[in-house]
Amino acid sequence: MYVHGTGMLPLVRPGDVALIRRDKLENMRSGDVVLFQRGSHLLAKRIDEDETTAGEGGFAEDLGLRDGATGQPVEQECLGQIVRLKRNEEEIDMTSKETPITALVSLVLKPARRVKKSLRLADEAS
Repeated sequence: MYVHGTGMLPLVRPGDVALIRRDKLENMRSGDVVLFQRGSHLLAKRIDEDETTAGEGGFAEDLGLRDGATGQPVEQECLGQIVRLKRNEEEIDMTSKETPITALVSLVLKPARRVKKSLRLADEAS
């Protein structure tokens, strides 16, 4: 499938060819790039550590996808995971999670995520 649009830059670029593995959302983990369908549009989103995949609200609520006009969760259909990209002559494996740089970034950002989450919980409690 050819990629159009810039929503996942710099990871996924227009013109890339994406290989999609059909799978259920319940099988996705943090860091996976999920392809889903909203109406006639195909969209991709990376699942991060704060987002769950097994919630009762379904795919839209789990990934925070909301209708711009109403703010209500939008029905989505999970099509699968982007497992490989082909860019020019280069093939990029999207399933390998832990590289030295991602380990470092995760280590540096983890405290910031905790602070962000605690602030969000404090705001909700107020």
